Amino acid sequence: MKKRVLFSLLAAVLMPLAMNAQVNSSVHIDTTIDACDTYTWDVTGETFTTSGVHTYVVGDTLYILDLNIHPTYDITVPTPLHGGCTFNWGDSVYNHSGVHTQVFKSEYQCDSSVTVNVQLTGQSSQTYTVEACESYEWKGSTYTTSGTFTYDETDAANNCDSL
Repeated sequence: MKKRVLFSLLAAVLMPLAMNAQVNSSVHIDTTIDACDTYTWDVTGETFTTSGVHTYVVGDTLYILDLNIHPTYDITVPTPLHGGCTFNWGDSVYNHSGVHTQVFKSEYQCDSSVTVNVQLTGQSSQTYTVEACESYEWKGSTYTTSGTFTYDETDAANNCDSL
């Protein structure tokens, strides 16, 4: 009788433990994401603006998101930039004054823009060295002596004075 009570008591204690000790076949889904500014996780619908590790459990599935948020920038240079007839910047050559914007990409393809106010003075100069025998014709003039000569012209298309 003592054995039967002891066995019943032991079974009452161990049976719930044994039932909970079933093999749990959980699934882990790990994802690493690089995003620009924000990221909306399709698992939860939550939008993140900072980097970090986020987890979510559905049933026996554990979702792990390793998120890296990379910033984008919109920069305006406060001081005007000055140039002659043209202004070379990024992949562009500007031949008129005004506000110009260039878009640059980071290694994660995050677009950032930089805006500058370009003020062109409309003046530039070029120097040519010429060797000639007896005479040389340049810009409608004929030169028969050696020396340094200047020619001032206005490019009507760009309103740019050149010397």
